[in-house]
Amino acid sequence: MARANLLDIDELIRRAKSRDELSSLSSNLALFFHLIQSNMDVRNLVRRHSLSVENRVECILSLPGFLVGDTFSELIAAGIAESWFSEWRVIHDAVQTRIDEILNRSVVQVISRVPLTDDQSNQIRDIAQRVSQKPVELRALLDESVVGGILIILPDGRVVDLTVSSALTQLKSYVMERG
Repeated sequence: MARANLLDIDELIRRAKSRDELSSLSSNLALFFHLIQSNMDVRNLVRRHSLSVENRVECILSLPGFLVGDTFSELIAAGIAESWFSEWRVIHDAVQTRIDEILNRSVVQVISRVPLTDDQSNQIRDIAQRVSQKPVELRALLDESVVGGILIILPDGRVVDLTVSSALTQLKSYVMERG
């Protein structure tokens, strides 16, 4: 993290904790990171220098799904002002890890094109709890780039890729090997 190392994550977490914003910071950061990865309009908005930093932050916060929180607003404003575009993943992972430690939670991320049903969510949560042997929180993210299936990221970082793209890649490799 070149410029983003100027970010004092412990100070950010302390401010969020004092404002009772740890959960909203976590949710907002996950949503923002997802949008930065999957939505060209959001990436362009973040980089639109014709708008002030404050206007860009205001536009981002007006998008559906964001929860009100000063700590997240401050983080996004700093990131835009310092041009942390290539470093959001590192920031996201570091902040989420600290929040999860503080809240003593294990998080399973599920990425899919369409929302999971309650039954699907419960099945994934049950399996993840059996594997990790402790309660887990399910964090579902929607990603239009997922053609079909789901991608599951377990609390220990292991990835279970059940996407159609992955299956097609494996099939292609198999066919190419068999020539």
